[in-house]
Amino acid sequence: MHDEHQNDTNGNIDKPAGIHEASQAEADKTNLSRIILAVGIGLLAVGILTSVFYPSPGTDKKLPSSQALESLRSSLSSYNQARNLGEPSFEATLIDIRLELYQAIASGGEASQSLPSASLLQYPVHKNDVAFRIEKDDPAIRPDYGKMRTTDYFLHGFIKAFKHKKYKSPNVWVVCLILKQNGKGQAGNVAVDMERVELKEVRELYDASFMGIHPEDDALRGPFSVTKKEQVALGDMGSGSGVIIPLAITNVFIPINEMDMESKSVVSNIAYIPVNISFLSGKSKERKTLPVEKIVSDPIIIN
Repeated sequence: MHDEHQNDTNGNIDKPAGIHEASQAEADKTNLSRIILAVGIGLLAVGILTSVFYPSPGTDKKLPSSQALESLRSSLSSYNQARNLGEPSFEATLIDIRLELYQAIASGGEASQSLPSASLLQYPVHKNDVAFRIEKDDPAIRPDYGKMRTTDYFLHGFIKAFKHKKYKSPNVWVVCLILKQNGKGQAGNVAVDMERVELKEVRELYDASFMGIHPEDDALRGPFSVTKKEQVALGDMGSGSGVIIPLAITNVFIPINEMDMESKSVVSNIAYIPVNISFLSGKSKERKTLPVEKIVSDPIIIN
């Protein structure tokens, strides 16, 4: 109908007023439909984000559910792929994973498909000092905290309580970074800039969000630790590829008498803080750098 109107205009043919009014009414309806569609899409997006970050009463408010995060992440990944048009694109996910499940994956096993986050655990494990510590149990992954020290305010009384056997045997967890290449193009010579942290005392690590990726949530850097820079070379990463990088081991202690004390999540020995990801762009061959804090999601607990 738009083409016919253009031809009539070029031919200097005047349309009756009624036809012009009908055309204007039709255009108004089209514009109104577009507005309604845009508002509907906006409300849908708000609904998704609300369900992820503000769960219903009675649900765990500490972390968004892994199922909701998976759904949102899948949607964002599809958007990134369309938007980047052949360029590499990365996403990073922090996880707290139970030691036994980590060991099964590191040895070449697969995560049970019944796990909500099984798709996150399909990638190979990068070997570093945290991985070697788990393999050799050296230094011990369940250390004798009675022989250790801490100046951490949040661990006040912990060493004494440990010596007096007021805590149950610790559950061991592994904090990992899962790095996935989402884009359609290949990322060349991928590297992750890390800070290797050697802890001189026991520190509390409430959850993976306090690893220090975000400067305001840093439980690992300070006068109680020594840091040095390292770079992890991952090689080329095609679309859909990924890697699991272990960052730290935590021991979670539950008090025998929960009325007296709180549970504690503690870290010792070695930890890694991921800082930047750099890679060669598939099309331009330009080396690009992404700060990890810009692309990392909130941590997910995988039990």
